[in-house]
Amino acid sequence: MDVDFGGGGTETPTASPTTSTPTEQPTGGTDCGAWNDAAVYTAGDTVTHKGTIYRAGWWTSGEEPGTTGEWGVWRPAAAC
Repeated sequence: MDVDFGGGGTETPTASPTTSTPTEQPTGGTDCGAWNDAAVYTAGDTVTHKGTIYRAGWWTSGEEPGTTGEWGVWRPAAAC
């Protein structure tokens, strides 16, 4: 739709820009960064903690790798 603004030309209106507010919550990752107790990790994310690489089995936050036992969220991983 063309709109006449009275200046002799026409302009096609565009949609208003949208903005998103970044969250302040730290997130996990797949780059083997150091484990952060405040971060949120999802299945497949990898971290290093006390010299070992771990991979998350599902969503977790605040669970320290190596302390949750064989049924816990973190599993030792061979590589990132």
